[in-house]
Amino acid sequence: MLKKIIFNSTFSMRSVENFVSLFYVSIQRSVQCLRRFSPLFRRFLSYIFRVCAFQLGLYETGLLARVIVRMIKRHFDIPYKDLVLTSEGLDDFIFILEDLGGERCMKPSIDGEAVIDYMILNVENVKRRIEQKGGRWTEIAVRAPERPSVYEAANSKNSHYLQAIFAEEDSPEWTAFFEQTLNRFGWEKATICFSDSKRPAWVTLQTPFKPTFSAKGCFLRCHSPGRSYGMDQIYIGRHLSLQKDLCLFNYRGTHCSQGVPSEGGYYLDAETLFHELIATHSYQPEQIWVSGFSLGGAVAAYLKAKYHDRGINYVGENTFDSFEKLIDHLIWPANSLGKWVICSILSTTPSIRGRVKEDFFNTISKFNSLKPTSKQSVSVIIDTKHDPILPNGSAQMLHKTLQQIGPAYLISHTSNGFSNPHGDDLYDDEQLWKKYSSIFL
Repeated sequence: MLKKIIFNSTFSMRSVENFVSLFYVSIQRSVQCLRRFSPLFRRFLSYIFRVCAFQLGLYETGLLARVIVRMIKRHFDIPYKDLVLTSEGLDDFIFILEDLGGERCMKPSIDGEAVIDYMILNVENVKRRIEQKGGRWTEIAVRAPERPSVYEAANSKNSHYLQAIFAEEDSPEWTAFFEQTLNRFGWEKATICFSDSKRPAWVTLQTPFKPTFSAKGCFLRCHSPGRSYGMDQIYIGRHLSLQKDLCLFNYRGTHCSQGVPSEGGYYLDAETLFHELIATHSYQPEQIWVSGFSLGGAVAAYLKAKYHDRGINYVGENTFDSFEKLIDHLIWPANSLGKWVICSILSTTPSIRGRVKEDFFNTISKFNSLKPTSKQSVSVIIDTKHDPILPNGSAQMLHKTLQQIGPAYLISHTSNGFSNPHGDDLYDDEQLWKKYSSIFL
């Protein structure tokens, strides 16, 4: 019996030793194989990593890129998960903005390596377009609403106030504009009861006090790489309601913008439009709010850091403090492979590398270098609770750093739980919107 036990034990030990030996040999051979094909494998992996980072900027580079971007959108951009990402499909969003009064332009980038497709939405031009269609966008005093989306015009001291779009008389042109264009921007569809009639309207802003809008200003929007500027319709509608202009643009490589995407290239795209707003549209830096969603928040941070002493304002939405930290937050092996090829997002073009410092979208490092200046600016950080994409504490760290250089606000969004929280349309959250809009009123 003892001999049998000893034999079995010896046999088991030999089996384990043989297994470990074979496993070690297979690992060695795998490593040797990877080393042999490492340049090719790394190049392939770098391409995939760049597609994941820049998405629509590389969408037209091949079938693999299109498949990857569609997978990302299906899981992380729920509002547009089924969107057909063709040129015609993206054009439809832009046509809506043009119908609203937007002015579309093409601008060579300051590094000379790209041409940027951008649009200016001027509030006064939007009002003129509404008037051309037979309506008006105006302020109305109403009684405190008793029923949802039904308002009664009033002149009492305790009135609520609406910014509303409606027509005195209907026409086929107005009806088409009302239903096909104005319905895209997240405004409240309502009925306003006047003494002699009831009018269907879009309520763009509602306040329990008579709003006083701050001076002229413009939001320079740095969207997520997974979107074209025409897709941010809720953002556009909400910010127009603040009586501020908008400058929207597509990064190089996205839709009609020309060029090869890179970290430095994205920075210079935003900087090109910043200079355009000042030179052509007569804004002062302190009148500009550069805002960005996700990776767009890191692009916006570049402008904030560079022009902080000139008074530029900043809004970061569901954005990270460091791209490297974001990659570390991913599950294995995505985090290890991502760190291996992260250099692929950097530009290799001398005209870009000579103009801008690339730091792997390290926003917190940029903000840590800033100091209070004579021109005070405002910063806003918006985060989503339980965001599965961002490392915990990113928003709090950014907010704490920005508080050291001027007024800074931290606003949190609670997701409805029906989608990936990171991709929520933040400004569709009424509680968030009330806190955010109060900064500007």
